[in-house]
Amino acid sequence: MRQSDVSSLVDIHLAALPDDFLPTLGKEFLNFFYSLNLEARGIINLVFTDGKNVKGFVLGCTDSRKFFISTIKKGWLKFVLLIGKKLIKNPIIIFKTAETFLYPKKEGEGPKAELLIIVVRPASQGKGVGLKLTKELEKGVDPSGGQSQR
Repeated sequence: MRQSDVSSLVDIHLAALPDDFLPTLGKEFLNFFYSLNLEARGIINLVFTDGKNVKGFVLGCTDSRKFFISTIKKGWLKFVLLIGKKLIKNPIIIFKTAETFLYPKKEGEGPKAELLIIVVRPASQGKGVGLKLTKELEKGVDPSGGQSQR
């Protein structure tokens, strides 16, 4: 995943999952979120293309607790500003925001590695894109929850 892919990722996420939590935070939030996590340690982000256009993508991590903590630390002020704008318009999202960022605490002692987001362009759904992305993600994570060496 490259910075040049971010705009396509945002458009696909908004089109494929418009009522999902992250898209309800808006295009600016998604742009920031994906840009922030392009090169982060412990992040596995993969894009499926037809050579020209992004058809789908997956974002995974080797440790979901560390992912959420590092993501918030890196961009906390901008997150607060972007989410704050949405809270003014729709105060109910405070519950979804809290649930999302407190989620890793609910995990207990389960596996640390996790598929966080998988999205396929609506026109490409049902064509095996999601399956290919998932299989590639699995290759990048070892069973103990770490990132495998390739």
